[in-house]
Amino acid sequence: MQEREMKAVEVLRKQDALRKQTDGQSSGLGIWLPLETIWEIPLSEPSRLVLWRFLLTQLDKGKGKGKGSGKAAGEGDGDGRAALLASLCGLEPLVACQHLEHGGWDAAESDWCAALEHYRQLQELKPKAAQALGPTFAEGLVQVLARLDQVLTHGQWTPPGSGHEVARLHGLACDLIEQIQSLGQPLPSWFAVVEEGLMRRGALALLEQPDRSC
Repeated sequence: MQEREMKAVEVLRKQDALRKQTDGQSSGLGIWLPLETIWEIPLSEPSRLVLWRFLLTQLDKGKGKGKGSGKAAGEGDGDGRAALLASLCGLEPLVACQHLEHGGWDAAESDWCAALEHYRQLQELKPKAAQALGPTFAEGLVQVLARLDQVLTHGQWTPPGSGHEVARLHGLACDLIEQIQSLGQPLPSWFAVVEEGLMRRGALALLEQPDRSC
């Protein structure tokens, strides 16, 4: 099911690119849906992520704008972009957790870094909305860290297969800890224990590497 969804989204993207190559612009023919309806489309999380990121790129390119002009239109576009950014901030950590459960370290890192960037953009665009989202966003990243801890400490799902990979993942975990703390949100009581364990084991894993690097 997920594979079919991903292929369907990719076909739409390729068709749009092909139209640009042939006539210099995308076709004006399309189906216009409000964001609320798009959010309710029954897709798996990875497929939804591809779709929402595509919609965000279209807004960034000046597409998908509502009718009208001037201040009112600009405010509408900003609201739509803010809504997409907030939704991505919730979805990207969730998909990162899924990647970690299947050994997709690089994909997971890419997703949580994208979430941090989207949150930064939301802070610039709608500071109050970002402030309201802060606790939920931090909790999403904490769950990503919890998955990393389960992989590295307890060998769950797909543990790293080499000492170098262990050191690299501990490095990623330490970076994520700093990023979570920089948000300034309340953290669960177990966070400090997990932080201390990952930092200590990460330092040991690094020392075991011949070139002291990960």
